[in-house]
Amino acid sequence: LISLYKSAHEHNKHQLQITLFSEPKSAQIMSLLSIPFLTRQEVIEKPALKHSFRNIAKSLHQLELKKGSQLNFFEIGDHTAQALDEMANKQIQRNDDNMAQISIVAQVAIQCDEIFKVVDLETGETVQGDPEARKNDVTHLVRFEVVVDLDPETGMSEVGRWQITDLDDLLDGNIWFL
Repeated sequence: LISLYKSAHEHNKHQLQITLFSEPKSAQIMSLLSIPFLTRQEVIEKPALKHSFRNIAKSLHQLELKKGSQLNFFEIGDHTAQALDEMANKQIQRNDDNMAQISIVAQVAIQCDEIFKVVDLETGETVQGDPEARKNDVTHLVRFEVVVDLDPETGMSEVGRWQITDLDDLLDGNIWFL
């Protein structure tokens, strides 16, 4: 769909007629991921932050090499907790309002009744979708994201506004935190 749109937009946009109607019927959360002390905006502003969690994994590996054996559960937990505490403190220092932030990423399967049809106006031929423009049962995978502000002094939190960051993996997940 996206390549069809781009092609139509760049070339013969007056020659295609796109019909799209989608009515959501149900939704199911497929996955929910909490990303502590890192936001999409921070990674945009400072791209090196994208590797924060990979750096924690690398430091665990370095500890194992130094120790000469695998770390036990408590050593992994202790090191990871210290690294996350350091991430939180650095984020609070970066933010003017002294807030810590957590990003929440949710993948939701949304079942819809949908009519989709693309017609070449020169030939009258349906080039994509249902030629009869019938309703079809379609499931879309939608990725949502929200930032939660945490006040370390009061323990209060404020949930931001959810936004759609990907639809049916057209943006390959639009992942910014790995």
